[in-house]
Amino acid sequence: MQEFLAADQVDQGEPSDEGAADIVDHCQGLVSHDQTSDILRFVHGTVKIFLEERIKLPCESGIGRYILSPQDLAKTCLKCLESDIFDNPCPDKKTLEERLDRCKFARYAVLFWRVHITTEAEHDHEIQKAIGYVFGPEIKRKTILQMENYVKSTWGNTETPTRTRLVHVLAANGLTTICKRFSNDLENRRGR
Repeated sequence: MQEFLAADQVDQGEPSDEGAADIVDHCQGLVSHDQTSDILRFVHGTVKIFLEERIKLPCESGIGRYILSPQDLAKTCLKCLESDIFDNPCPDKKTLEERLDRCKFARYAVLFWRVHITTEAEHDHEIQKAIGYVFGPEIKRKTILQMENYVKSTWGNTETPTRTRLVHVLAANGLTTICKRFSNDLENRRGR
């Protein structure tokens, strides 16, 4: 949560100085911090309902300008995946865990970047460009997929997947518009 809230203010891969108390303070009492589990929660279930209703209102309502859109969330996840912790696959479980500890938001980013790329977000040129930058280099793609496998795994799987071509990653994540765009770009380059 710290790294997510400070994503635009901190260098990639560096932890934020914000503590749980600071985050609770920023959220003005709408969240509480469970110190045992180190989880932030809404203080009451109605807070979530209230925020969801307010998000649907026009931006003039005030709260809309403070809520991140799916595009914002996708860009934040992709910004995290640009980090140098994804430059090379991890040789072992210890190294992988050290990298994930270095940037706690990475766990969320490797699992949910695709969830935030809605139909509208998939047409966003900044997101398309970021996906090309993040998933273009094979070594970075393999590292992200290795970390995704590890985070999803019950048994701590650190294997690097074999089907790591860009088209496979895009298709496996249901990003048909972006997949078509990259395929067309590749055909155009070959046709020249």
